[in-house]
Amino acid sequence: MARFLAWRLAATLFVLLGVAAAVFTLMNTLPGDPATMLVSHFGASAKDIEILREQLGLNDPFAVRFARFLGGALQGDLGKSFQQNRPVARILIENTWPTVQLALVSVGLATVIGVFAGVAAAVRRGSWADFLTMLISLLGISMPGFWLGLMLMLVFAVELRWLPALGGQGWSGMALPALTLALPAAATVARLTRSSMLEVLGEDYLRSARAKGLPERAVIYRHALRNALISVITFVGLQFGLLLGGSVVVESLFSRQGLGQLVVAAVFARDIPIVQGWCLLIAATYSLVNLLVDLSYALVNPRIRYDAP
Repeated sequence: MARFLAWRLAATLFVLLGVAAAVFTLMNTLPGDPATMLVSHFGASAKDIEILREQLGLNDPFAVRFARFLGGALQGDLGKSFQQNRPVARILIENTWPTVQLALVSVGLATVIGVFAGVAAAVRRGSWADFLTMLISLLGISMPGFWLGLMLMLVFAVELRWLPALGGQGWSGMALPALTLALPAAATVARLTRSSMLEVLGEDYLRSARAKGLPERAVIYRHALRNALISVITFVGLQFGLLLGGSVVVESLFSRQGLGQLVVAAVFARDIPIVQGWCLLIAATYSLVNLLVDLSYALVNPRIRYDAP
């Protein structure tokens, strides 16, 4: 296990290095001058813009700027925001928890709804309940997130007035964004759970469990579902990472504070340090979640062992 962890952590460092290089190259080759955008509303002269470029280090060679960014990132220093003139790390920390909270609630809802719907469909294979579950899941996968969010906003905020539409605080303000992210993911979880359950329902160990007199509920949830969860755990873990990065649309749609709104504003303002820091944060979180997902396999199936390649 120790060798496996060491190998995965080393691989994660290489992944983050590749992400840093790709993001830095992309952000520094896009059209537009950050210095010009910063002072465009103040009628600054060309000389003032050149002085600002020098202060921001934008006139340094590409290799020098990348080495400075990488050296700072290794020490936890992601630079200062061009727009806010504050450390990027602090800005990201201030906006991370709302997005993580939204992602956790969304993943939890998607897992609970999807697993129970998938199990019910698999146990009643070929019935109207199975057909209806798969039809609804297909619709859920096919719906664009922004359209689903608008429909939920129209029904629950405009027509019924149960929930706030924009900028709501607390659990009521999180309900619509969380449902917007959770429902498409729940549809995929339901289909994965049904498929995995159908593969194990005919296994000999389930017939043995029934022959021993175990209740059907125990056979389904304690034995069959536990062995069918590997693919579901993989998807749920990856989905958490995707939701952190994919919250941009939902947070913008519902005017919710978080990393999504932060990075959208940074992209439009060419605030390069914030965009680079956001990409590194998402990549690091995604790699960590993947590692935790791999380790969770052993909890679900004790026969799984890990060795470094």
